[in-house]
Amino acid sequence: MGHNAQIQSSLRGMNDADLDMVLSWRNHIEVRSFMYTQHEISREEHLQWYKRVIMDSSKHLLIYEEDGIPLGFVNFSAAPNKQESLWGFYVKPGCSKGLGRRMGLSALRYGFDVAMFHKIIGRSLVENQKSIRFHLSLGFKSDGVMQERGSNELPMNIHQFSLLCDDWKLLTP
Repeated sequence: MGHNAQIQSSLRGMNDADLDMVLSWRNHIEVRSFMYTQHEISREEHLQWYKRVIMDSSKHLLIYEEDGIPLGFVNFSAAPNKQESLWGFYVKPGCSKGLGRRMGLSALRYGFDVAMFHKIIGRSLVENQKSIRFHLSLGFKSDGVMQERGSNELPMNIHQFSLLCDDWKLLTP
């Protein structure tokens, strides 16, 4: 593909056929090592999670594609007021540099223009400097560091960020 070729990107709802693909990405060490839950997730555990969240209207499970090829996963978990949402995401391991940014911008467009959130909240382990830089580069503001319990019940330091729709609109053409 030449440098001038336009990439066709899209976000679509995750479906049953995506389960194994998303699980393989999620269990990859590049992804898993930066998650709250760091153990390798079994197919059964993944299936139980999926069955639970697809019944929850506050959850938005999305697959990011470029030229029809699935390359990333995004989820939004809306607060009860539906005005704000926590987001999470990961790209297919081994993808080229720049993919995360394209996916992030696409996901934020979805969050603000389709789901109509007023505020999107991001969280990252403090050790994940790449994610911290990523959030800040997209216009998120730091809300500081808090402590939560991880899946192993040990305390984890979490950096929280937020981006308001009005600020997003100022940043994007």
